[in-house]
Amino acid sequence: MQLTDLPDEVVARVFSYVSPNVLHDKFLPSKSWDTLSGLQLLAYKSIVSGTIIVRGGNHTNKMDSVGLFHTQTELKSAFTIKTMERGYDTIRDLIMYNMKSQTPVLPVELGLYYRSDGHETEEYVVSELRAMVKILELLAVGYSSAIPVVNVQLEHNADPSPTLKSLRRKVTNRMSALDKRLCKVLFAREFAASPFYDHLQFMSSRFENLKQIHFWNDGIRDISLPRVASCAPNLQVLDLSGNSISNLVRVPVSESITVLRVRANGLTSLEGLEFKSCGSLRVLDASVNDIGSLEGVFLPPSIRNLDVSFNAIAKVGLIMLPANLETLKLSKNSISSLTHLELPPSLQKLQLDSNNITALPIDFFHHTHKLTVLDLSDNKIDDLDELGQLPDSLQHLKLDGNQIDYSNLSNILQPNLRTLSMASTGLVSLTHLNFPPYLSDINFSKNEISELAHIKFGPHLAKLDLSYNRLESYNPAQQKLDIPATAMVILEHNSLKDEVEK
Repeated sequence: MQLTDLPDEVVARVFSYVSPNVLHDKFLPSKSWDTLSGLQLLAYKSIVSGTIIVRGGNHTNKMDSVGLFHTQTELKSAFTIKTMERGYDTIRDLIMYNMKSQTPVLPVELGLYYRSDGHETEEYVVSELRAMVKILELLAVGYSSAIPVVNVQLEHNADPSPTLKSLRRKVTNRMSALDKRLCKVLFAREFAASPFYDHLQFMSSRFENLKQIHFWNDGIRDISLPRVASCAPNLQVLDLSGNSISNLVRVPVSESITVLRVRANGLTSLEGLEFKSCGSLRVLDASVNDIGSLEGVFLPPSIRNLDVSFNAIAKVGLIMLPANLETLKLSKNSISSLTHLELPPSLQKLQLDSNNITALPIDFFHHTHKLTVLDLSDNKIDDLDELGQLPDSLQHLKLDGNQIDYSNLSNILQPNLRTLSMASTGLVSLTHLNFPPYLSDINFSKNEISELAHIKFGPHLAKLDLSYNRLESYNPAQQKLDIPATAMVILEHNSLKDEVEK
């Protein structure tokens, strides 16, 4: 039996499980829609009825912003077209098909994503941006051919010529005509490029369904912000990273916004957010700024994730953390004391790595019965007994880069621990230890360990990294090491004299 022998409904069902790009290559190579067979037409409808992504320019895994708008699952199920010119041909043909068909078909979503890394020829960039403009013009013609959701990304990593500046303005102007269909927008430039155009100008229109705005390194200052709130009343994500916003007072955080990112702006304080207008805010990312203190800061109680890593915080001071906070990131600061910091019971993840911490208050974790992740790596901790009483809920603990040269780990071996990392801590011996039963991954690499004996590892241990130490032997039977036979033990770069015994 062949596909042509099956009912259309069954074929359509089969096609729904196949990648749109695979379907296209199999059934529609160089085919115009008006010359398609019945089977090819079913494939065509399946291909164009989902999400269509048109990608122009240079997208790499390292510098790819498309993941902000789509999950990996969504990307795999989308029909992806490379180059804006091919995208224009596809959208034009789709509109022509719908104009002549009694059963029109529309994508549920269209993404137009262009990224220039400065290495393309100007001729290529001009042709791509012209095609992008033409696609946006097609989308503005006729309600019957309207695609309901449109996302746009436009990134440039060089100072553009007058011609390219003009084309970028045209792209922005054409976006204004999308009205309720515009859902997610990203404009970005590299730090070295000049902010030649105020992309906030396109916000003079009202976009009822605009959910995400990302303006990266766009030269935006405080004075230009208020219009965002009124032009995008249902905005959920506002990303203003890499601009020139000196404080949060004029940042338009409306009731609908759930995510606010103000990374790399030169902020010196978190003060300024209006409590009354932040009732839905869940994520506040103020990392990579010049914030020197958190003392006296009052944050909206709705916040679940607070990131103030890569700042200049030396002392946390008195701060009322949101009662529902789940993730707190204080990495890469200059914190030495946490005496006045009271952690909320809801906290699940705490990152304190790369600070100047030597000890934690004895009751620091008193209320944190949900804490599962704690990162204290690269601090100045030399005594594990100075970490207070770690919560029993802890599952993942990192202490890399501290100076802990003794093997009494009893204060940190909590009953539910899954992973433990103590690389580069100066450990010289590991003896008479009883590890928790669920601990599956242990990293003791890059230490001075020469003695390993009388240790009971849990039955779930999968990986033990002892590389870059001073072990002269590894014989579990002789050294009284109770370790699962299935565990992977890494012993590279030691001083093993005898053959390793399993």
